Amino acid sequence: MDKAIHEFHDSVDTNEIARQLNGTPATEVLTLPTVEFEIQERATIARMLFQPFKNDKARIKFIYTLARLCH
Repeated sequence: MDKAIHEFHDSVDTNEIARQLNGTPATEVLTLPTVEFEIQERATIARMLFQPFKNDKARIKFIYTLARLCH
């Protein structure tokens, strides 16, 4: 939670922080932009990087997808 708060404060405009500290109500809710992948293989690799392989089939899929992405 502290990391997310820190990242938000690093990315939000300093004027917005000053407005909040002054107690001025917000006209819109600020959020971090969502990450969008243009290439399906890139999205698949990104998902698979942070999970252990369940079996050899998953490991092969990862290698195959990575090879397609690098091609």
